[in-house]
Amino acid sequence: MIPKKPRFNYSRSKAKKFLLNNTSFTSFPVDPFQVYRDQGWLLFTWSEAKSILGSNDPLKLKKTGAEARTSITRGGNIYITVYDDTIVPKSRVRWTATHEIGHIVLNHLIEYEKTAINRGGLFKEEYKVLEVEADTFAAEVLTPFAVLKESGITSAHNIKKICDVSSKASYYRETTFKKVKKEFDISDRRLVSKYKSFIHEVLHG
Repeated sequence: MIPKKPRFNYSRSKAKKFLLNNTSFTSFPVDPFQVYRDQGWLLFTWSEAKSILGSNDPLKLKKTGAEARTSITRGGNIYITVYDDTIVPKSRVRWTATHEIGHIVLNHLIEYEKTAINRGGLFKEEYKVLEVEADTFAAEVLTPFAVLKESGITSAHNIKKICDVSSKASYYRETTFKKVKKEFDISDRRLVSKYKSFIHEVLHG
């Protein structure tokens, strides 16, 4: 059953575990396209997918007006993501791809049967819950709270420059630094340890 409210802590926890377990992540910006390659998941632009998948509108991307959509094969072992290659700025494409990774890692396409075919069977409220969870995941992966705070990268300008995210995403993270006063948990401290070389370089050049 789809949660009635977004599971913010769960989504952030899964994002931090994802960063910790991915050995190719040691600095920023994070490359979501490498994740697709490493995992063997399929990622196509809408233009590519038209030819490869033999469809005039792959995963009904244009019909729904979505920036990206992800589906899973009937066998349940291959994920296919199609994204709009006309999105600007390009930093937005990276966010969109990471957002779709969020749907995969959070098991949205497996645990909730109605999401299996492009999330087309969801009620508006259900869809919004899963979208917020995927955005929460993307925010923590691309702009991890503990690592940026420990590095002193807390202004929107620097977040955008270092993490290669949009102005909107940068401002959102800057706002959380101002509003959220929390102690680091175990996973936060492990992330800081993992990125200690990056943090040292930022602080000391």
